[in-house]
Amino acid sequence: MTEMDKPKILFISHVFPFPRSSGQRQRVYYMLRAAAAYFHVTLLTYSPSGKEKKLEYELDGICEEVIWLKNRFDEHKKISKAYYKLRASLYSFLTGLKTSNYYIGKLEFTEKRIIVALGDRTFDIVIYEYFHAWESVSYFKKRNIPVILDTHNILWQSVSSQSKGNNVLQNLLKGYKLNKYKKVEEAIWAMFDEVIAINVSEQKYIQSKVPATVKVPLVCMGIDVSAWPYSWQSARPVRLAYYGGLGSPNNVKSALVCACEIMPEIWKKFPGVELWLIGSSPAEAIKKLESDKIHVTGFIEDVAPVIGSVSIMLCPWEGTFGFRSRIVEVMALGVPVVASRNAVDGMDMEDGKGIFLTDNTEQMIEQSTRLLQDKPLLEIQSKIARDKAISQYSFEATYLKGFERIYDSIEHRKVVKP
Repeated sequence: MTEMDKPKILFISHVFPFPRSSGQRQRVYYMLRAAAAYFHVTLLTYSPSGKEKKLEYELDGICEEVIWLKNRFDEHKKISKAYYKLRASLYSFLTGLKTSNYYIGKLEFTEKRIIVALGDRTFDIVIYEYFHAWESVSYFKKRNIPVILDTHNILWQSVSSQSKGNNVLQNLLKGYKLNKYKKVEEAIWAMFDEVIAINVSEQKYIQSKVPATVKVPLVCMGIDVSAWPYSWQSARPVRLAYYGGLGSPNNVKSALVCACEIMPEIWKKFPGVELWLIGSSPAEAIKKLESDKIHVTGFIEDVAPVIGSVSIMLCPWEGTFGFRSRIVEVMALGVPVVASRNAVDGMDMEDGKGIFLTDNTEQMIEQSTRLLQDKPLLEIQSKIARDKAISQYSFEATYLKGFERIYDSIEHRKVVKP
């Protein structure tokens, strides 16, 4: 198939695919890369003025065309920014959505700006990364162009995990806003022809909330396994670890559970074991843990060798939203994982197949202790973890397979079109 023969796909994304320092940026990068195998790819986005050339260079080979919108918020003077901030706060209060929804959907990606930017270009399909610019969907649907939403995750569930306040009144207000956010997000899903879910649990939930005419395919958060080569080689002293951006509230909470609840019990039997907290931008609460037994790495350019030296990766995550792609990276390197069931909810992980699933910290302690006492078992599980990551969560098994399906649906649509 030549470039001229490829159908045309448009991505609308406020998240840029570089640098790939976060899960959402990686998601956009892999979506674009997979689409390029089957489609002529156009990306509609915006960025701070003056950075277009650098960003276009990074996108070379993935996108055939990048259409830049000027960042309206950044280009205006301070008085205008104050005005927009006030409008965003009011919008958030009235709708329950975040201020970012206002900036992205009401300021940057308005239907009028999109129409002007696209000009006379035509597309076979459009993908929105996140739902923020949903008000422009009608423009494409009027032209009988299929429109797909890539959710990234059910956002209201993410908001819910961060919505607890310090008193009853705060919790009531946050609960009120959360309920409004949930209703808006779930109503928006029905506007799309397809809503892509990232795990099985979210797929089932979205299916229960949208009309039967809306397809809900599954495209998990895969990884390029060649970037995470098998390299497990347990260091001495033995290391247990937690891995994730250590500035986010959920990761801080999980890291503290590892350091303050799990490790003290591990040290009773294995006093020489170290805990490594691996991740960028560690919060002050994490930095304070640094000691001769607890190592806080901060940002590491090439994190794979450090993770590969860990005997067991811990993940006492709470909350069942989203997708823990960090666990897949760890398993690809061959590091066995002990995790809460919540951490891998909907990810179709099998207990005892490179990962051990637990219901509480007591079980995490017991399972970690058992593995530390059985090196041959650790070695077996290391190989299984790698195999599982390749077969189920490689780029080919997730993103590429997903866009093969989308391409086939477009070709089928051309055949049956009167």
